[in-house]
Amino acid sequence: MVGELVEGLADVIMAPLDYTVARSRAVDFVIPVAQVRYIMVVQRAHQLTGVWESYTQEFGCRSWAAVVLFLVLCPCVLSLVSKSSPSETTKVTLLDAVTCTLGFLGQQGNLQIGFGTALVITIKAALKLVQAHQNPVGCNGNARIFFLASFVTTVLLYCHYTSALFSSLAITTNSQPFRDLRGILENGKYRFGFTEGISVENDFKDSTNYLYQQVWQRLVMPPPSGLMQDDAAGLARVRQEKYVHMMDRTNFVYMTRGECDLEMLPTPLFSYPSGMAFRRGSPYKEVFSRALLVLMDSGVTKKLMDKWQPKTSLCQSMDIQPLTLTHVFTAFLLLGAGMLLSFGILAGEALYQNVQKGSSAKISLRQKNEQIQKVKRGGYNQTEGISSDGLMTTSRVTWVDRTGFKKRV
Repeated sequence: MVGELVEGLADVIMAPLDYTVARSRAVDFVIPVAQVRYIMVVQRAHQLTGVWESYTQEFGCRSWAAVVLFLVLCPCVLSLVSKSSPSETTKVTLLDAVTCTLGFLGQQGNLQIGFGTALVITIKAALKLVQAHQNPVGCNGNARIFFLASFVTTVLLYCHYTSALFSSLAITTNSQPFRDLRGILENGKYRFGFTEGISVENDFKDSTNYLYQQVWQRLVMPPPSGLMQDDAAGLARVRQEKYVHMMDRTNFVYMTRGECDLEMLPTPLFSYPSGMAFRRGSPYKEVFSRALLVLMDSGVTKKLMDKWQPKTSLCQSMDIQPLTLTHVFTAFLLLGAGMLLSFGILAGEALYQNVQKGSSAKISLRQKNEQIQKVKRGGYNQTEGISSDGLMTTSRVTWVDRTGFKKRV
């Protein structure tokens, strides 16, 4: 439109034209009628939350490092304390120590271990005895301190996990992983873009601002490009992938009326005065400027905007989301996976037992056949004596000698 105005093909631009320095060199702007605010559009937060994130988001790198360190050090220290301390009556093997550590981590109140040792640990009873300044069975001062420290550590881990989990499920307000352009760049998982050819494209492409340069080079330009054909294509891409589309706020509200799958970030990225423009030196500029001043002073302009501009979507009031099966069914998936795994192990054990029994039966049958062959080759007259129970024996065969009956044992 600006090009047609410069070439003399038109006299006035009737559109929400952004007032920029580059355009002011070619056309004359009238008094701005409104402000164009460029906002960033993303998928609504509750649709971005994965079913696993509620159960894993409370564990960062440090939390996982603490759990792994506990699982590695606790069995070693327990076994070392029980074997090295002369006052300990129960010597705990490393395998028993591993089982005890898993019991601590699983918050088992009564933990019994029997892999070749007589270790029986009742954690609740042990803690009561510790409080009473008494020794648990088989546990003196060293082990008592260790058990208490280990149990307190697992309580802290358990509280850390459950507090974050309950909060994430109970507090149903959702938030995006970023709030501004810098957050999008630091997140690194989203692409950024806008409609190709709009005025703000030069603000990124030719800007001396380091943030805008990095956004243009890392989020907009790499293929697939973040420059879209129009806002409709940009919104469609937002719905399909992790993509942030920048567009005019009024256009967004107009294009998404009645739809609640998208939302805009709270802070506008750019804001420009907007209005009509005439050819350079046109006498109509002053006439239209004075007429617009009269309309704005009388309140007519505001009344018209309130009447015709699209209202903000009611979806902004949907910050509170109901707790549904989608938020918690991951736990049932874990339960089902554990059941399937246990059935698979059971089937494997049964198959292994059958194979073992078959092998044992074949070995027994082969041994019996070998004994029969030895008896046949050696004959039945090589007697060596009679046992105390009346059995006549030879080196290869035993006979039961009774009246009218002989049976080979």
